[in-house]
Formats: sequence, C-alpha cells, structure tokens
Amino acid sequence: MRRIIRDSKLSFRNLDGLIILCTAFIFLAGLFFLFSASSSLSGGLARELVTRQVLWMLVGIPVAVSILFIDYRRIVDLSPFLYLLNIALLVLVLFYGNVRLGAQRWLVVGGFSFQPSEFIKIVFVLILANYIGHRKDSVENVSSIAVP
Repeated sequence: MRRIIRDSKLSFRNLDGLIILCTAFIFLAGLFFLFSASSSLSGGLARELVTRQVLWMLVGIPVAVSILFIDYRRIVDLSPFLYLLNIALLVLVLFYGNVRLGAQRWLVVGGFSFQPSEFIKIVFVLILANYIGHRKDSVENVSSIAVP
C-alpha cells in the first residue's frame, strides 16, 4: 500500500475544479430532494435523514481524497483479485446474508452491515478497464470489445 501511495503523482493543483463543483452540486441537490421528499414525514425524520446524509458525506470526503493518492493503474492490476473477492462475498450473501424488507442482500461484519453488490459495481468497471487495457487489437468500435 505504501508503494502505491508513494508512486502516485497527485498534486492538488491538477484536480479538475469543474468535477469538484459538479460533485458538490449533485450532493446539494440530493440533500434538497431528500429533504423535500421526506418533509411530509412526522417526528423530524426529514432533518434526521438529511443530517445522516451530511455525516456520511463528511466520512466520504477523506476517503475520496485518500483514493486520489492511489495510482489507478495499480488498482486496475488488482482488479482480478478484487473481482474474485466480490464474487465470494456475493456467494456468502446467499448463505449468511441478512434479510431486510424481504430481500437477502446484506452482510454483517463486526456490527457493520454492507451490500457486496454495491462494491461489485466499482470492481466491474475496474475489471472491464483491465480487460480493455490488455486488448492487443484496437478498441475503436464496440464489436471489437464485446466479441472476445
């Protein structure tokens, strides 16, 4: 992990301000929509939901900044391992998953519950990037990517 961080060439001057601005806008719009959709609920639930969303954002910002220091090529190289790990987690859900609202899709580890299906979305993008990156032929059209 130290090597991954050390090899990163991140400079905050190189960050794209437009992406940061769009991310902030989407977050604020999400807070507005969450509050307006839940404002009819009684007992101050709307405020509680918005507060919880802001707290998760405050947790997410340092995580996102930490990820910026990791060289994406190293993460892509780890993608086959991450893919297999996520498949194993999805299989675990079948046997040990928690049922909520009639669906068995949560794993509980040390009091923390999570959905492995959320991680597989990110890992799928990584494994696809790894696959396309290692293709010998051109990726100019979709058929060269879709057909092995």
